[in-house]
Amino acid sequence: MVREAQKAGLEFDEEKLEALHCCHEDAARLEARRQTLVPTIEIDPGSPPPIETPDPSGLGQHTNGTNGPSSATTNGWIDDENFASHHREHPDTPFHKHLHYAATKGRIHDVLQFNNGVPRMSVASWNMMEYLPFRRMDLQEDGTWKAIIWPLPKGETRDIPANATIHCSVIQRMLADPTYRPGNLIVGGGGRGVRHAPKDMGIGKWVIASEEGHYVGECLVRKEPPERTKTDETVCSPAMPGGPQGNFFAGRKSSRAA
Repeated sequence: MVREAQKAGLEFDEEKLEALHCCHEDAARLEARRQTLVPTIEIDPGSPPPIETPDPSGLGQHTNGTNGPSSATTNGWIDDENFASHHREHPDTPFHKHLHYAATKGRIHDVLQFNNGVPRMSVASWNMMEYLPFRRMDLQEDGTWKAIIWPLPKGETRDIPANATIHCSVIQRMLADPTYRPGNLIVGGGGRGVRHAPKDMGIGKWVIASEEGHYVGECLVRKEPPERTKTDETVCSPAMPGGPQGNFFAGRKSSRAA
């Protein structure tokens, strides 16, 4: 968030960013060097093009300069058995250490669970609102959104579009924490009735969408459309006292449970 704000032109106090471990050391160093060095570039149209070594895999694997190691994998996508080194490891710097810790072990706030980062009164209020007929947007099978009131949410997981862009920290979390298996992300199709995705689905299959190999900026998108649709979930999901998903008062399991 800080990085995107800086790219948009917002300026922060560098000392406070460093104290909060929100300052990318390489970015700060490059910015200082960019202000002092103005390179002179000469172009010789008669020069032959550089010789490139063909990549037998056809995937164009490379090292992405200052951004970090390449995320290219042997089969062109990322899953639980095929991922880049920076999804599990990180450089030995305070910034990258705190960034990796936040991604893999940081608290996941859940407003429907007690003792999970939200005051008890707020948890009770949010749970009660899950049973009130508020107008909300619902993801349809064709990818469009529709305003609905019924059925009541009852604590179900929220819809995620099939073409949603996710941050690389989500991949890091799923690889580091076997209990973190968000059904609406891995299963797709909105994830109705599936809070925790089955283990045989792994972490899903993902391809790089932007800034490949960058520890802060890398984002991914789903490789294939969701296998399950809402129609399938409606037919297959067993009836539960708290609705297809259930909440705390209906025995809803914690987001940390397997």
